[in-house]
Amino acid sequence: MHSWISAMLLKQRHAFWSAPLALALALPLLTTACIPAPPPPEYDVQIAAGYDWIIGGQGYTKPVNAWVRNRALEKFLKKAYTTGGVDSLKSKYGFECGSLAIVPPCDACQVCRMTLQMPLDSREVKAGARYRVAPLIIQLWIGPDAETFGAMTYWERPLSTNHQ
Repeated sequence: MHSWISAMLLKQRHAFWSAPLALALALPLLTTACIPAPPPPEYDVQIAAGYDWIIGGQGYTKPVNAWVRNRALEKFLKKAYTTGGVDSLKSKYGFECGSLAIVPPCDACQVCRMTLQMPLDSREVKAGARYRVAPLIIQLWIGPDAETFGAMTYWERPLSTNHQ
């Protein structure tokens, strides 16, 4: 009989501690669920653009509010261009392309441009950023041959942010 009473007390003590313990373990998950995360990248182009947050830092691997040659994006988009030309860049990624006005004239030279909404890194949002996405401008220079291909990006950010 004694073992039966001990088992009941132990079960009651376990039941008493399991509810607070479960709540304590679930609380961080519930709190995190209340903070909306920035949207995931919509396009492979956003991932290839590679504005990665510096771990332990207060900024990104590329400067914002400045034109930057983006070699990773260049490599990514050149694959699409090599397989399908300018039409592939237009149809697959939404680039608007036109002839490049240069002297001497180059009929095979193109400039392509697109703007997309680039999500901020979640650590920047938690640090107090007042917005979750910012426009990323991508510009490509193509031609006169298939080997001449360049990509630049400009991540336009409000001047009120301290994050560079």
